[in-house]
Formats: sequence, C-alpha cells, structure tokens
Amino acid sequence: MKRISIFLLTIFAALALVAPAHAQSAINITANTFTNNFRQNLTFRLEATSPAKITDVALFVQIDGVASSSRWLPEFTADSKIQAAYVWNLSQKYLPPGVTGQFWWTAEDSAGNKAQTNRQSFRVEDTAKKWNKLATDKFAFYWYAGGDTFGKRLFDAAVAGLNAVTTDTNTTVPRQLQIIVYARLDRRARVFRVWDYVDSHRTERTKLWCARGAARISAPGALPKTGRFRHRRVAALDE
Repeated sequence: MKRISIFLLTIFAALALVAPAHAQSAINITANTFTNNFRQNLTFRLEATSPAKITDVALFVQIDGVASSSRWLPEFTADSKIQAAYVWNLSQKYLPPGVTGQFWWTAEDSAGNKAQTNRQSFRVEDTAKKWNKLATDKFAFYWYAGGDTFGKRLFDAAVAGLNAVTTDTNTTVPRQLQIIVYARLDRRARVFRVWDYVDSHRTERTKLWCARGAARISAPGALPKTGRFRHRRVAALDE
C-alpha cells in the first residue's frame, strides 16, 4: 500500500513539473486594440509572441443586430513575435455612427498551439461633433445643433413614435435603439436600407428608421405632427 501511495505521489509531482513548461509554450497576446477613425477607417491591432513561429492570424467582427460574424485575414509576417492589423475601410464598407459590436482574434503557431482572445466591444463614433444625449433603457437620441429645447422635442416625438409602433404591433425592442441627428445632409449622402425589426413571435415587420440600429435624419426640420418618424429620409454622410 505504501508503494502504491509513493508511486501516485511521484506521478502527481511529475505532472506538476510538466504543467508550467506546457503553459510557457502557449501563444502570448501582448496587445489587442481598436481605434476609431470615423469617416476613414476602423483599425484593429494584435501583437503576440510564441516560442514557435506564429503562422495564422484571423480577426472576427460581430456587428450587433447581425446574425453572423465576419472573418478577416490581416497581412503580417510569420515569426515568433508578430504585429497584425486589419483596417476596415469605411469608404468601402460603411458603418454609420452608433453602430456597436464585438471583435476577437485567433492565432496559431507552427507547433500547433492556438489562442483566442476574449471578445471586446467597440462603437463607431463621429468624434468631430460635440454630442448631446437623451436616453431611456430602450432608446438613445444624439444631436449637436438646435439647442436643448429642440433636442427634447425631437426626443419626445421619437419615444412617442417608438411606443406607438410597439403597441400597435404588440412587439418588443430587444436592444437599445439609437437615432443620431445631423443638422444638415451632405449632397453626397447616401440613403440606407431601413432596418426591419422582426419579432421572434410574430410575422409582422416593424420598420424602424434605423441603419443597423443607428440612423441619421435631417434636422431641425418640422416635427411630424403625429409624433412618429414616418416618411423621414434616413441617410449617412460619406465623409
């Protein structure tokens, strides 16, 4: 019995010695950042090290409200210490201000070690403006021109419209919606497809004036008399 106990202790001791050595062979993520350069690009960067040469790196981006994620392969030089960056060109793949999501990276080296970063949240923001904000748990409203009174009137109309739509169709809003108001539209603005919210328990579609949860509408034009954003032009500036 003593021999068995000594044998088991020897095995456990050997495993304890092996574990740290195995942990040291894993890929080490040293930097993982997101930079918002709205109107130009969104930049995702990764830095990592490994005893073996890192040969594969991929970036995954999940936009809130979109069912599937996208996978991007950045250019980098395979080595034991790498720097990889993916630049999301907004002139080619436009995302309006207010869009949120998560991103994460995967990496693999020549020894077969794999690593995946935790998901990190990001938000597209137009930092050129000084934004005011009014919000409820279901609705956020941003504006920078027209003053507090104008912003409050438009916010109240938007909330009333959202409440009327959800009541009329017996639907619920699964996440906070956003409206981002610009004082004027650029001539090169392009109209976005209206985001259709489909309740999981009903077949009716409630059209909310949003583009993936965020919208730009002309302001400070006359408020809709009904308090709803019907027949409003939804657009996003190209620059």
